[in-house]
Amino acid sequence: MTIPQLKEVLHLHSPSIVFLCETKNKEWYMKQVQKRIKFEHSLVVNPKGRAGELALLWKEGVQLLDVHSTEWYIAAMVVDKELNDHWWLVGIYASTEERVRVQQWETIKE
Repeated sequence: MTIPQLKEVLHLHSPSIVFLCETKNKEWYMKQVQKRIKFEHSLVVNPKGRAGELALLWKEGVQLLDVHSTEWYIAAMVVDKELNDHWWLVGIYASTEERVRVQQWETIKE
């Protein structure tokens, strides 16, 4: 997805939180993307070599607690002020290898 395509999707749906994976870009570039799409906060997990990279972007006013990340997932507890509750957001870039994917899911369950 290109930046103009991302901006179009964001315009259509107006999310407060966005998870991106397999961007293949380093943190400095994702910070530029963050500014261009007008999201104030981010957590970026840099790629290993030429594959991967995860990014969680969120707007001012969104409260995230207990944020965890590895090279293949980002998890954060989102505080929902309207409902006076919280929920977990888990963004995953799962392996195509079944053996590895099973291990990934076991890690998340813990």
